[in-house]
Amino acid sequence: MNYSDYTIYIPLDPQYYGSICTPVEAENIARALASLVADRYPGIYTVLTPANQPPCSRAVSGPDPETVSEIANWVSDNWWTCLPFANNNN
Repeated sequence: MNYSDYTIYIPLDPQYYGSICTPVEAENIARALASLVADRYPGIYTVLTPANQPPCSRAVSGPDPETVSEIANWVSDNWWTCLPFANNNN
């Protein structure tokens, strides 16, 4: 399936990822998440939203509510794998 009718908005705001996250870390996390989502949902349009932009009312948009929920739930379950410490064995 091609997900070109769907968009995900990924925040660049460091506070979104935690109180000690730096702007550079936030950008790295957001880009990693965009890549992860694009691999899982080919064709999806990813938008990295600047820190100074108000949050979107919905993180995922598209024509089919069930697919929107599926994508949002998958991201909710998997976004943490993009954190710098997620793959750290310490």
